Amino acid sequence: MSNIRSLKKLFHFFIIVISLLTTFLGAAEEKVFDARSDSFKTDAANQIAYYIGNAILTHDNMLIKGEQISAKQAEQGNILFADIIGAPASLKRSLTKETPEISLTAKNIHYDFLAKEITAKQEVHFTHKDQKNKVLNLTGNNLLVERRENYFFSLTGNPVKLSIISPKQSTINANAEKVTYNEATHEIQLSGNVFLHEQQNSINAALVKYNLQNGQIEVPKTDGERVKIIQKKSQKK
Repeated sequence: MSNIRSLKKLFHFFIIVISLLTTFLGAAEEKVFDARSDSFKTDAANQIAYYIGNAILTHDNMLIKGEQISAKQAEQGNILFADIIGAPASLKRSLTKETPEISLTAKNIHYDFLAKEITAKQEVHFTHKDQKNKVLNLTGNNLLVERRENYFFSLTGNPVKLSIISPKQSTINANAEKVTYNEATHEIQLSGNVFLHEQQNSINAALVKYNLQNGQIEVPKTDGERVKIIQKKSQKK
């Protein structure tokens, strides 16, 4: 009797693994999905697979790691979302012609495959690198990344810390309560107690906009706030 139960469990395991090889975005388009961990269990009633201990999950150009990864499945086998927890949990997507390279670590990461949305909370470290080798390094508390018609991300913190590294340009460092980026407009928007520093120049304002494509900085007028710009003389050695 125990052998029959073991065979049933093994058969159920293979059904789960095979279903993970089906598409997230439609049964007609097959995607390779691979998951590995120290241990594995399933919640059949809620259709959730749990990968526990040194969990690693890969799909196309995405690599996800954590102490535990739980993957929710639809009845047809499609993956709906994955929750990753760890110290830290991590997610990395390789650079392609269409999408930037992103690298993310946090205590908690939620990846909604169907909505193409990533959220992360607590001790968030996020790096974005585009096809022109422009790099954005950010730290904060709450991250949202969307990839629908356009690529967009938003990060809040107390404060958010941002560095912008561009080839042949000086590095920009900034603090703000919130930082957003919209790929369609190439615009980085910093809001809330913004302090931006570039070489000998610094800006204090409520809102600052930076165009990642052409390097232009804009400081719009805001109610009750005045802009403070400091330009220091360069020190000759």
